[in-house]
Amino acid sequence: MSETAASRASTVTGSERFGVSALYVIVTLSGTAGLGYQMAWTRMLSTSLGHEFAAVLAVVAAFFVGLALGGLLLNRAIRNAARPARWYVVLELIIGLWALLLILVLPYFNQWTAVWIGTEPGPVWHWCAAFSAALLALLPATIAMGATLPAIERVVRSRHGGETKVAGLYAANTAGALLGTLIATYALLPALGLNATLLMFAMINLGIAAMVWVGASKQDVTVPAVQSLALPGRRLLSVLFLTGLLGLGYEVLVVRVLSQALEGTVYTFAAVLAVYLLGTACGAAWYQSSVSRSADRWAQVSNRLLIATGVSCLLGSAALLSAEVVYATVLAALGPGNLSGMLAELSVAGMVFLIPTLCMGALFSHLAQHAIGQTGLGAAMGINTLGAALAPVIFGVLLLPAIGARSALVLITVAYLLLPLATNTQATSRRTNLLLAGAASTLLFLPLPLRFISVPAGSEVMVFEEGVVAAVAVVQEPD
Repeated sequence: MSETAASRASTVTGSERFGVSALYVIVTLSGTAGLGYQMAWTRMLSTSLGHEFAAVLAVVAAFFVGLALGGLLLNRAIRNAARPARWYVVLELIIGLWALLLILVLPYFNQWTAVWIGTEPGPVWHWCAAFSAALLALLPATIAMGATLPAIERVVRSRHGGETKVAGLYAANTAGALLGTLIATYALLPALGLNATLLMFAMINLGIAAMVWVGASKQDVTVPAVQSLALPGRRLLSVLFLTGLLGLGYEVLVVRVLSQALEGTVYTFAAVLAVYLLGTACGAAWYQSSVSRSADRWAQVSNRLLIATGVSCLLGSAALLSAEVVYATVLAALGPGNLSGMLAELSVAGMVFLIPTLCMGALFSHLAQHAIGQTGLGAAMGINTLGAALAPVIFGVLLLPAIGARSALVLITVAYLLLPLATNTQATSRRTNLLLAGAASTLLFLPLPLRFISVPAGSEVMVFEEGVVAAVAVVQEPD
């Protein structure tokens, strides 16, 4: 931080410090509402899209497309706003009001969607219609959601003398998303139903808007420029796009594989998502508190985080082989019951997701920290989220049936290990990355299918095929 920024930060009053702390609480609540909406809207849209997993993919893709558009379309306006708090108020109002409108409209929209898809749709039409319908229904709210974090980051930076806190804000927002996933899926939806749950989350958004409006400064703010580092903007955005694609691709593939060993319901998705968000939040918080963000070490830290993410994804993929055993062991230890099932699924999800998502959270924080001085946080989040939006289609609909989950997961690892070549020009590091990527590529030729089939003694698996929503096995028995 520059001397000017440091001196300004040192003069922040106690009330201003409290204001910044309150904004961290607000961004946490905003994340809670956002993921609560996602779980509720997935339930509502599944009635017209024909399958719970289809609804999960469609809503995830629609969310990420909307978030990407919000970050990209509003990036310049928020980056240059004299009063970013007012932007944030408007965004929260849009989210809350659209959620209230969907309570009334979505039942009729579901009826129209079911007729539009038809009773016997072909796979291409079914997926195109499912993704389009979810996107259309959720777009205004998700566009606003995509711009909330850049807007609140500008507000916090204006009160911190220009010092950016993107990693801390991202951690708080993701922790709120974790809370929203858990309370919506396991508490509010079963107890209150869909409409009451959506009403509660809408009140959170509207309450946030009111609090920020009351506490917003009436004076224009000037935010000092953030130091720009070495990586050019276009290359940085390319890396952000690919890490978003690979990170969500890993989630989509693992959820699909775990559906064979676990229950494969929306509760399974919630358990996986909760662990995914927990790891991401902890990774961002660790980066904010521990990792050096100096300009001269930027490429070195990038290289290490990308390699760590690739290796951890490989280890998480390998852990999938023991998912069925771990799940059965935890269930046997805890006994029957819904709580036991939830804890068993959380245990398996933690085994395959926790370490990779810790690395992903730190990696995104590192890239986004740099992007503030290059392209703006909105553009960075928009491009990263656009990559994530394509992951359900590329990995879930195209690659999974074509090459199988194992090969697709190995490709994700190899891609992470090759990405440092775009951020680091040192010959030694480049050779190391190429060697690691080559070693990981050899796993494509090993016979380690990720399949969970009970094969009786003397029986033989004749065919095993992985599809978008199911894996099918044909077993020949002795008789």
